[in-house]
Amino acid sequence: MAHTITHSIGRPILRAVLVTHLLLTACGSDGGSSDEVGPTGAIDPCPVTGEPQAVGRIDDDRISECSGLAWSRTQPILWLHNDSGDVARFFGVGEEGSLLAVVRLSGAQATDWEDMAIGPWPGGGDALYLGDIGDNLQMRSSIRIYRVPEPSIGLQSTPADLVIGAYDTFDLTYPDGPHNAEALLVDPATGDVYVVTKEASGIATVFYAPAPAHGERVELAAVDSLGIGSRLLPGSGLVTGGDVSPDGSQVILRTYDRARVFRRRPGEALATAFATEPCSVPLSAEAQGESVAFAPDGEGYATVSEGLYPVIYVTEYAPP
Repeated sequence: MAHTITHSIGRPILRAVLVTHLLLTACGSDGGSSDEVGPTGAIDPCPVTGEPQAVGRIDDDRISECSGLAWSRTQPILWLHNDSGDVARFFGVGEEGSLLAVVRLSGAQATDWEDMAIGPWPGGGDALYLGDIGDNLQMRSSIRIYRVPEPSIGLQSTPADLVIGAYDTFDLTYPDGPHNAEALLVDPATGDVYVVTKEASGIATVFYAPAPAHGERVELAAVDSLGIGSRLLPGSGLVTGGDVSPDGSQVILRTYDRARVFRRRPGEALATAFATEPCSVPLSAEAQGESVAFAPDGEGYATVSEGLYPVIYVTEYAPP
């Protein structure tokens, strides 16, 4: 597919491995994952993944603290933004890392942008959701989401310099006081918004707001809590990013050193995915990994670390 990076693992090889794995699983072999039973019943096998592959490197020094990442579903572009300290802008880069666009939001503020997602634009098509959701000191009375129609970017030799003035904003409040958060999720079917908190205790709360409209101020509802860093989800207890697959069937959450995929059953709310047994999937070793984004076909994900000239890693797999 035009929007999917092809690299050394190769989809035909990966799919052959997957077929073998699933046949072994069906025959009861202990050579791989078997059907899991989570708190809400039987679910499909976990995906079999390749190893993370370096496919490019960001080549512009204005991108120095990649905190949010989204992979366009219609263009061969990765969208990303810096952490706190930058102005209200985001970037488009080619799938090998070359800068294609700098996009500024006129009149917007960048208090602490921490994550971005792709979801529906109310007028049709895709939108980028930019999450100004960071709050290290836990002092903010509300957090803000910017919803921007996805720009159409040609593969020109000179990066585009765009200013967007027409976008939606909505403010979110927590029912129990301020939280720090770095993971923003958007249901691709409904536009519902989820925020997953980053907690020193490792007990991350999943908060939910049903498809907010422009200008709304909405109180989030807590829908689940996750024991990040526990036996079930070992490693770092700090959630630094997340994404929802384009078909809405999978949710990936990452920490600094681990990633987990939760699976959603057809016809159920996205929040129910967190009640299923999570699948462990690999991450590359990154200096400070805070971003993750599903591929446009849902058969893999990209990560980019903070820091100058970071490598773009892609991990391929076939979803269950």
